[in-house]
Amino acid sequence: MAVDYLVIGSRLGAETMRRTLFKNVSVCDIPTFFAEGHAPELWRGLCLELNKIEHPSRRSERIVQDTADGYALFARAAELQTD
Repeated sequence: MAVDYLVIGSRLGAETMRRTLFKNVSVCDIPTFFAEGHAPELWRGLCLELNKIEHPSRRSERIVQDTADGYALFARAAELQTD
């Protein structure tokens, strides 16, 4: 579920960025990453599933930790891309 949270959430973030960065740009001129869409039904479904998980529980703690680890990987990748 952590991977779903990271991937689906990143699409939601990309959609938010697209609306801000490319609000006056033709769809054909938007970079593909931002033109893919964000599938809000997937985000809603994930939130419904996450809300069913007892908290605190081992499972919920694992999902939170796995998600934090995923964000740490993104942060590390970003650090490695800068000079």
